[in-house]
Amino acid sequence: MTFILDIGGEGRHAGAWNLNPSPHKTLGPERGAPIPRLILGRADAIPLPAASVDRIIVERTPLTAAALREVSRVIRPGGTVVLRHARVPGHDPHATAKRVFQAPWRHRRTNLAGAWVEETEFCFPADSVALPAARVDNQMPLGQARRPSAGRAGAVA
Repeated sequence: MTFILDIGGEGRHAGAWNLNPSPHKTLGPERGAPIPRLILGRADAIPLPAASVDRIIVERTPLTAAALREVSRVIRPGGTVVLRHARVPGHDPHATAKRVFQAPWRHRRTNLAGAWVEETEFCFPADSVALPAARVDNQMPLGQARRPSAGRAGAVA
């Protein structure tokens, strides 16, 4: 069985567990309704064991150092992480994640509910090891954390 975690989710992705600090939806016509398949928590302190999640979806949730550390900790080897954030001309909202995650990635622009967003999908190799927490925390600048081993990571086939 595939374990899918939607960080900041409110029930939009079928089959996903939704990590959210609020038990109620905050967007759309169902605002105030209970969030289905809820795990109470935040991206910077995911209440799950290490290497326990097959796929992580992050939309609109800020990509802080603590959030990237936690995503690195809970994604299993062979897992995927999908980031979707607002498109800002001249700025890559996933640049820090590309520097931190040591995983091949592919990027595309997609229309999500009428708005253009940047989507980057990271495919973690089956033999990957989670990034140690101290490497993404304040002990080392993010730009020096984990870099792809062969230059810039590129598109995944």
